[in-house]
Amino acid sequence: VPTETTTYTVTGTDANGCENTAEVTVTVTPKTDPTFDPVVVCADAILTPLPTTSNNGITGTWSPALDINTTNYEFTPDAGQCANTTSLTIIVNPVPEPVISGPTNYCLSAGAVTLDAGAGFASYLWSPGGETTQTITALEGSYTVTVTNDFGCSVTSNVFEVSDNDTDAPVLEAVMPETGANCLLGNSFVWTVDASDTNLYSLEIDHSLEATVPEFTVYASASDPYGGNEADFAALGATVTYDGTLQQWTIDFGEMVTDLFIANGGITLYTVLKDCAGNELGSMSPTTP
Repeated sequence: VPTETTTYTVTGTDANGCENTAEVTVTVTPKTDPTFDPVVVCADAILTPLPTTSNNGITGTWSPALDINTTNYEFTPDAGQCANTTSLTIIVNPVPEPVISGPTNYCLSAGAVTLDAGAGFASYLWSPGGETTQTITALEGSYTVTVTNDFGCSVTSNVFEVSDNDTDAPVLEAVMPETGANCLLGNSFVWTVDASDTNLYSLEIDHSLEATVPEFTVYASASDPYGGNEADFAALGATVTYDGTLQQWTIDFGEMVTDLFIANGGITLYTVLKDCAGNELGSMSPTTP
């Protein structure tokens, strides 16, 4: 069987010894490779049937059955066509997984919360609002975000609910040092207050030396726990820090105020914790030490 086009010569002789020749050409046509466009899908896609006719006109069938979890397929040309079998690999790209994070209750005093869709996506589209940034400020409502990754695959997040119906009061977890006699390490009394609340806002502190030392309020803000009044604290030699992760205030009363505490034989501190929704723990009337 020839593998390429070949011309053959045939010589025939009859009974009388007469000869004649003839030529015959056997044409060999090489098999054609079926060609198909690449198939690229996202992992959550519903696959459409693969074409049963190739780009160069060859018909046939695919195996195995189409499934998103199978990426390699073989195309077998129908009988009577001078064509090879061929294979196709479906490229399945991953889909993004957006998760909205942020407070579920917004602070009435602050006016909004920040919602974050997470970093690393090629594009963002929030609903409602239509913002195209990673983070947005939000009031009460239901929010979703549609993100697209570098492969062009898009997914919409689960609904994230923000409400203004926070009715839970803050929790006072611990104070250090606790009530009782305390030995000072150095010449300054340092008091820490641990609290817990979704929307912690402020700590009001009154005391039994109100005629001598100003009473004050500090805030759940690492950048400005003084609420804009740092100069008033500095004038007394007092400092305040706030750890947002621990929800903890550290109040260093300084040497001047500490000496007043000592001269008085001690001090009683009264506290009220507040959150942004207006819920309170404690009272100044009557006082709660």
